[in-house]
Amino acid sequence: MSEEADPQQNGAAEEQAEQPQDAQPMSNIIIRVKDGKAIQTTERPAPNSFIQFSFAGEDVQTEPVEGATEPAFNVEKEFNLPSNEETVGQLLTNPLKIKLMDRTPAGKATEDVERGVVTINWADLIFWKDREEEDEYAEVVAQRGYTDVAGMEGAQLNVEIIVPERIIPKEELANINVLTIRLCSIHNVPKSWAVGDGDASKIAETFVQTAEFSLPSNGEQEEGLKVEGGTPIAASAPVESEGEEGAQQDADGTEEAPKESGDDSSEQQDTGPKEGTDERVEFGESGIVSRFLPAPVCEKFKAMAAAKPWPIKVSRSLKSGTLWPYTRRYTADANVSLSAILAPGSSDAEIRAEFEVPPEAREGLNEEEQAAIDALGDKKAKKPAEFEPEEDLEEGSEHPYEVAKTYIRVQFSFIQPLVPRPVSPPPPLPKVSEIVPPKVVEKKKEAVRGTEKFTSEIRKIVDELAEEFGRMFVATQQSNTLNAEGSEERKQSLIFHLNTSGKYFNFKERLKTAATTIIRERFHRSKGMTEAEQQQQFTEVYAYLARLLNQTLNSKFTPDAPAPLDPTKQDEQIKLCRHLAEEAEMVANNEKALVQRKQACVVHADDPELWYEYGALCMRVCDLPKAEECFREALALKPDHLEALLAFGVLLVIREKMTHAQSFFEEATQRAPESFLAWALQGLFYEMEGKEGPRRNAFKQVLQLEKQEGESKRSPYLRSAAFLISLNAVQMLERSLSEEISRNGNSAEVLLLLAEGYIPVDVNRSLQYLNDLLDNLDKRNGKGLCLYGHCLFLQGKAKESITYYEKALGLRNPYVHVTMLYRLGMQYLQVSKYYEAGDAFSKACQLHPSASTWLGLGRAHYARADYNQAEEALAEANIMDAHNGEVWGWLALTALRQNKIPEADQAFKEAIKNDLEILQLFRDIGRQYLRLGQLPVAEQSIRRAIALGNDPALHRLLGDVMNERGHKEEAIDLYKKGIAELPDGEDKKHCAKQCVAVLRQLNRIDEAAKLQQDFT
Repeated sequence: MSEEADPQQNGAAEEQAEQPQDAQPMSNIIIRVKDGKAIQTTERPAPNSFIQFSFAGEDVQTEPVEGATEPAFNVEKEFNLPSNEETVGQLLTNPLKIKLMDRTPAGKATEDVERGVVTINWADLIFWKDREEEDEYAEVVAQRGYTDVAGMEGAQLNVEIIVPERIIPKEELANINVLTIRLCSIHNVPKSWAVGDGDASKIAETFVQTAEFSLPSNGEQEEGLKVEGGTPIAASAPVESEGEEGAQQDADGTEEAPKESGDDSSEQQDTGPKEGTDERVEFGESGIVSRFLPAPVCEKFKAMAAAKPWPIKVSRSLKSGTLWPYTRRYTADANVSLSAILAPGSSDAEIRAEFEVPPEAREGLNEEEQAAIDALGDKKAKKPAEFEPEEDLEEGSEHPYEVAKTYIRVQFSFIQPLVPRPVSPPPPLPKVSEIVPPKVVEKKKEAVRGTEKFTSEIRKIVDELAEEFGRMFVATQQSNTLNAEGSEERKQSLIFHLNTSGKYFNFKERLKTAATTIIRERFHRSKGMTEAEQQQQFTEVYAYLARLLNQTLNSKFTPDAPAPLDPTKQDEQIKLCRHLAEEAEMVANNEKALVQRKQACVVHADDPELWYEYGALCMRVCDLPKAEECFREALALKPDHLEALLAFGVLLVIREKMTHAQSFFEEATQRAPESFLAWALQGLFYEMEGKEGPRRNAFKQVLQLEKQEGESKRSPYLRSAAFLISLNAVQMLERSLSEEISRNGNSAEVLLLLAEGYIPVDVNRSLQYLNDLLDNLDKRNGKGLCLYGHCLFLQGKAKESITYYEKALGLRNPYVHVTMLYRLGMQYLQVSKYYEAGDAFSKACQLHPSASTWLGLGRAHYARADYNQAEEALAEANIMDAHNGEVWGWLALTALRQNKIPEADQAFKEAIKNDLEILQLFRDIGRQYLRLGQLPVAEQSIRRAIALGNDPALHRLLGDVMNERGHKEEAIDLYKKGIAELPDGEDKKHCAKQCVAVLRQLNRIDEAAKLQQDFT
């Protein structure tokens, strides 16, 4: 019995099709046959073609297209199959055959003739080897375009096979396989089998070779299989191949594979140049067995292959079924070593195994077998003899298999390696220097000129004189006022003090140096100058210096109004404040965001846009009084500021001051009649008030504007939604979108807007909208997947949020946003995926660099012990925000890891100065200072950590510091606290051990013994 594939895929596929559709998840498979090309033959130049195929128990057949060489079939069928391993197994082991048929005349009737076939291999489809996009959700097309029709030369069919998503998850696909075993041929056959000059076809009609083996199955018992066949091939003259020396052409035209390097040498034959031309028996198509291996069976097969050789029992018998007396003699075992298929990444192997003769094959003939031989001489027999008698085996002689060194050649192939190749390491993260944006190099400041130096020295000297005067006369008085009486005496005392202390001489030398610089710059003496000219130049120098002195003193004691800030510097400062505010919102630091928005308003108090931005942020953080104050300030500066007018109206709606709100919405449309947003919000307001006439008028204005501007039609409710989200106006947003749903139906955009609006106030409700979107409307919506990740992030579900962020990034058109990348990187850090964290933060730094993204990248590099790159990234973060205490803290920690103590000290001071309040960071900095023996700073850092929260591990660290510093009593107290509060583990053991040691040092032997006894 030979194993063959069922071309029609009935059987189990029919059973699957009959199962209830709602019993389990289903997969949709779409099969399309559009048209054909060159559909003709010599005898039928214009056939009546039609398509025929069977799939999932359903027979599909199109109507014939008469007399066309390029027929349009236009057939499309959709099949629902259960999403499980059984479906995968049926598809993998049964290729789809699309037949090209021809309805030909047969007398008065017609006859359907098969002209060719297109065979679809499901492996590429199921394993996504031929997918068009690197996208988990991409549409997978197994066949697209014109495919050659086997059996009709030049003919092609336009076939598409589409599966919108995986039949089973990717991780499950990695554990299944399809094994194809091909028993190729038996070589070095015994002498009695030789064809020689005989008739090979007659031998093939007489004898049959049988191979029996077993494979693991889902049950406890193995599946027994039997392959029958075998065609004897006579020897032929060797033909050298053009390729590698020793490679030969097989009888069927295929080149023999080289000997597997992993094969067991004891079981392999040195085939030399003769294999493929020697006397042999080939199994052909009958020797092919294909089996689907579910995950459990796949594991069993790997275990079997690793444990022992795989046995094949080979025998020879008469095809007629008549007893052949030598069947037992030619029954042998071939133990095939499967080590080659266990090599990582190997999916194909050709293995040779020598026949091993069992004891019973060496025994003589039994009575029944001898009787069959004796019957050959019976002249009365009706049938001619089917075989010739062979010589008896002498006791102790070699068996015919051993004499000939007979072996069998077997090929194994899998659709994917049984043992996957080790995953290649990911590419290295880009260096910080590669992603740092180019910086504008500032021009060198010009050297300080003599005039500036002279005036600067005068100002300094005046300050020093005032300080000396105050110290001598004001500090000794009970009040800060001095009487006019005694001023001359005070003057003389000051001059005397300056002369005797040497300060007068110091002032004179400083002014002399500055004056000399001015003279060299402005006054040049030529050699031919007369005495009068020289005197004139001295006068000019004196006059210039005296004028500078008077101007400087006047400006010092009667200063003018402060000079206005340089507009360029002002713009830079505002830009920085905006950037830091946006970054603070991204990391949910609303307090810092408010400070930066307020600072921008201080820098340029006359900019209404800055006041509006400040007010919008106050709305988002629910500080409505402050928001009202900001909007009023913006409108005072610019009464026609559209966004401020509308935002003030929204704020008043939230406060339920509808009459006042109406005036602001109407004012907005009067001042900006061309604004879509103004009319849309006014219409929504009238909708909420139940004023149908004004609502219609407002929305009519929106339609007219769309026609005037040539814009596509868009619902006014949707136009207003994004603005309402920016102000956290959830009440108006929900009313707007509920009206949109009631009038225009639900949509992905509506659900996205609702989900985005509810994230700040009700994460669970946001998740409800997102579930509706992803389950029912668009499971590949990138923004929806990103928002789902945000919700899970806010709920503290790290692994789940990572999954949704990765899905958004893995789409055909990836959805990328800096907030998503930042949060993804933070979640990767939380679950210790440091390479992935670095990759996410690197992308964030390239997309929208900020102190937080650079800080994240620095932390990722630090966790990977790449301290140089960590330092570079943290330096970039420090450039972006020099007042970020966390950045300074990580710089200190990174410097300590590199034993750079001075740099660490400076960074640590800046961290404290900029209000660092992160317990873990202070703890780690203290631990590193302790490692380097910097005990005072270690103590300071650890005590700051203790002040921020209760972490029992800090008692151990501070105990070690105090022990090293010689404060033994305090160290004992800290160790005892650690013993009492720490859970069982290394830290607790350390505290006990050190406490006992310190007690012994203080000669408190009994207490140390008791502590040791209690602890043990």
